[in-house]
Amino acid sequence: MFHDAAPSALNPVYPRPAGPAARDRPGLQQDRKTDTDMCGARSAPLQTLFISGPNGEYRLGDPMLIHDLALLLGTIEAPVISRDRSIVHLGRFSPSPSVPEGQHRQFAPLLLVEAIMFVAQRFRDVGSVHFTLEPPVEIRDGEFAGALSRLALLERSGATDLQMTPGRDPVLLGSFVVQGAWNYSGFNLAALAAELFEQRALYARMRDAPATRQTDPAGRWLGRQWTRLKP
Repeated sequence: MFHDAAPSALNPVYPRPAGPAARDRPGLQQDRKTDTDMCGARSAPLQTLFISGPNGEYRLGDPMLIHDLALLLGTIEAPVISRDRSIVHLGRFSPSPSVPEGQHRQFAPLLLVEAIMFVAQRFRDVGSVHFTLEPPVEIRDGEFAGALSRLALLERSGATDLQMTPGRDPVLLGSFVVQGAWNYSGFNLAALAAELFEQRALYARMRDAPATRQTDPAGRWLGRQWTRLKP
């Protein structure tokens, strides 16, 4: 199912195709090779993650399926794309059905940063990635702290126009929605690459730690799944 996507996507940086970009206008010119080299240097750990579409290679507008080798971690619903394809609004994240309830919280930050980097590096026309982050139904306790944590993550990644507002879903009373945008620039790309480096390292440590050293259910679950996948 994933043979079209996996070989190229295993590269930790998602390269942009050659050619002119819609956002290459005065004041926003970027050195593509420098950007790519810089991101590769800062986001190299963990080369097993990749993103595909439902039927193989990802096409802009499809849901984004995020994998660690053969393990599906979750899906980001199909994004909303502006008419000129310069703005992408990411859809809602849904953890894989195989992930125990609530445990995806340990690696959800990585998947968000991974998705932003994928779009920023892969699609030349896209100049801005927007997002609206709503907590899953099972997250009720500590949601204010969780929302603040998401804000901090996005700010470190170079996102702007960040807002935190009370959720409107009555099922999620006391929840908060985090909104913002990540705009393409050399500075923001460097910030995003640095955060991706940290999140990949945290995920890899949690996944690869011996079961006897795992301190949380998500780490134990990831460790068991990863052990089955390794040759």
